Amino acid sequence: MILTSSPPRMSKASPMIQKGVRTSSSAQVLDHAAVYGQAMLAGPVKIGGTSIVRDDAMVIGDIRIQGNVVLEGRVRVYTRAILEGDVNVSSGRIRDVHWWRNIP
Repeated sequence: MILTSSPPRMSKASPMIQKGVRTSSSAQVLDHAAVYGQAMLAGPVKIGGTSIVRDDAMVIGDIRIQGNVVLEGRVRVYTRAILEGDVNVSSGRIRDVHWWRNIP
């Protein structure tokens, strides 16, 4: 897996990828999703909906993020995971989970 600073494949909607985001060639940013800051996408990552990945967030592996998900700060999502709906994570590690809403 080679990480570059070039943008991943994008859909015809208007996703935003800020210069400097580290990505692999298999990562996809779709719909109105945004990735910026020092974020890293590695592996067959798919980010869609109105999701935001920013700051030092790392998304690594077979990950699907859709809906209204916000990953910011020092959060790591890895291995196999699905995050969808209203999910906000600002720190910690998430792996091997299907998470579909915020848990108070």
